[in-house]
Amino acid sequence: MNEDDAMWQSYVAATRNKYINFYAAFAQQYTNDYRRLEEELPNMMNAARQTMNQRAYQAALGMAEWLWSGGGQYLDLRGTCKKAYNC
Repeated sequence: MNEDDAMWQSYVAATRNKYINFYAAFAQQYTNDYRRLEEELPNMMNAARQTMNQRAYQAALGMAEWLWSGGGQYLDLRGTCKKAYNC
């Protein structure tokens, strides 16, 4: 691997870290604003997938735990609403 390849890989990894960190912070900031969370859910899930592909499991797990059981329990409530009321 040459120096340019190493720098590019480092840049890509840093960008992915910023991506997951942004959406983890977004989830915490808008904990009780379910409309905002719903609008950004595809982006949050993509950030989690990218993070898992990078094997940064702790970052993805932290965001998932916050959305599922921490904060406003958005994912738990979302699933309940969709199942019960088809909303």
